[in-house]
Amino acid sequence: MLAAGLRLALIALGSVIVVVLCLFGLRQFGLSGHYAPPHHEWFDRPDWQVVSLPADCQWVDLKKWPKLEPNQILKIQTQPLNNEWVVTCASEAIPLIEALERLPAPRLWVSVLSLQPIGLEKLVEAMTAKGQIKRSLGIETNSQSVARKLRKMAPQWLFEADASQMLRLHTFASLWIETVMDFWADIVVVGKQDEGLNHVSPRELRELRRRHKLVFWVDPQDPATMTTRPE
Repeated sequence: MLAAGLRLALIALGSVIVVVLCLFGLRQFGLSGHYAPPHHEWFDRPDWQVVSLPADCQWVDLKKWPKLEPNQILKIQTQPLNNEWVVTCASEAIPLIEALERLPAPRLWVSVLSLQPIGLEKLVEAMTAKGQIKRSLGIETNSQSVARKLRKMAPQWLFEADASQMLRLHTFASLWIETVMDFWADIVVVGKQDEGLNHVSPRELRELRRRHKLVFWVDPQDPATMTTRPE
């Protein structure tokens, strides 16, 4: 009886050792990978700040709104309405392409408020229309299907990690193998309100830095503002 119990204990211990060695091997394999930052303006400086349109903005008064500083990115929201994409400012919705013509911002963080990958061709067409100023763009969406389709259509844009990617990060990190995870997003936002997934541990942050991901922190005093933090 004692011998049988000892045998089971040794088998269990051996299994644990094998699993630990496998996880260690996977981790080391992942650490051997090398990553390069995308060729994009947002990776050229470490002190970005994302600001939103004022809550009381008026389309007729946008010219009076302060110009962006060289390190600022303007955030807007767009959603489908009556078969076109619109941007709302003080309850007034105008077509996205018209909003882009009125907004001189050379850098835009666009929050796509749609869960279905429908009508995205019109969205891409509006944001790449001829005659507009040359812009660098970042995309935020809560839909993985929307993000993946937009990435195929406009690979030159940057994309924020959605909830599923953040969950993948935390899951792999809990096993100490975050170094081998598939994580295609370019941007990670830390500290979003009511989103427990959007918090990273120091080890997860090191891995994101190693992969040259752009990490923004939400300002706790002003949730409408996000900033990067130099390493």
